[in-house]
Amino acid sequence: MANNWILPVIPANWDTIQTRGIFATREHVTEQIHEGDRVLFFVSGSRSFRGVFEASGNWYKSDTPHYPNELKEKRILYPWEIKIKPVALGVADLRKIMGALSFIKNKSMWGIYLQTTAGTYGQSISDDDYNLML
Repeated sequence: MANNWILPVIPANWDTIQTRGIFATREHVTEQIHEGDRVLFFVSGSRSFRGVFEASGNWYKSDTPHYPNELKEKRILYPWEIKIKPVALGVADLRKIMGALSFIKNKSMWGIYLQTTAGTYGQSISDDDYNLML
């Protein structure tokens, strides 16, 4: 059974994710996200989810920098990559759907649920929440 994950990203990295069809990170989510899982990207600063992707492979070690901050520093900051394929692209405005999202328990403190990789304190989200954002 596929799990649904939220991954918060900065706008510059979101562009790279869409263009290259990969997501890269440090080790801490490689044990959680598996082939077939669905990943919803929350773009920080936009207050919106921008895309749903499916993990289409296994994690592998990167030997090339891809993200803007990696290119600027000329070194790999996110050594673990996974290939992803788009399921849906568009904008799901958090402000419009927050009331119906069950993983955001404290609506006045919504930001705490989207701060780290993986967001939601490392827990997958329900299919109902996934469908609201799809």
